[in-house]
Amino acid sequence: IMTTTVITVSLDTTVSEIAKMLLVNNFGAVPVVDNGNVAGIVSETDFLRRPETGTVKRRSWLAYFEAPNTLAEEYVRLHGTRARDVMSKKIRSVASDADLLEIVDLMEREAIRRVLVIDDGKLRGIVCRSDLLRGMLASRSKAKTSEEDQAIRAMLLKELEAQPWRSIAGNKIIVVNGAVSFWGVSGSDAERKALRVAAESIPGVTRVEDRTIGPEL
Repeated sequence: IMTTTVITVSLDTTVSEIAKMLLVNNFGAVPVVDNGNVAGIVSETDFLRRPETGTVKRRSWLAYFEAPNTLAEEYVRLHGTRARDVMSKKIRSVASDADLLEIVDLMEREAIRRVLVIDDGKLRGIVCRSDLLRGMLASRSKAKTSEEDQAIRAMLLKELEAQPWRSIAGNKIIVVNGAVSFWGVSGSDAERKALRVAAESIPGVTRVEDRTIGPEL
């Protein structure tokens, strides 16, 4: 379900380049990679408070009692011009063999919209909430297809049960994605043709495959 083609940036990519990348590609975040390993991630949240937009908070007098290193690190994060300065080093990730439940639990617990997929420090892909939506739709589509196949098979069996010429067993009739296939032994060429016509008359049938053999074989 993950997206394997992931756009990344380097430690020295400028914040202007990253901002343009997020806007053009409609991304919410972009991983930062250094020598093939994931070093951090830059998201839209990292640009909420910037001097360019006048959104940097004014420090109260209590700031003078904070550790100088803490204040210096905050200054770099708010005023930095490259990915290495503004990126978050706290990376929420899972291994490539993680199941969907683990991914969803992480998203809920951390209140995040995306999870990186990392194996041994190497980026394998990314799972966003939109990927989960696509997975849900694909699953529902498969379920719908299965239900349609069952309906097609039921209608075909009902039609064949009323025909005196039918000799093929019901368990030899398979329907997958609208394609009907006949297996086993059929009574004659005439029966095989009749089976094809019967199947083609059922709404939703996309094609008919005759895989039967004659009684002489």
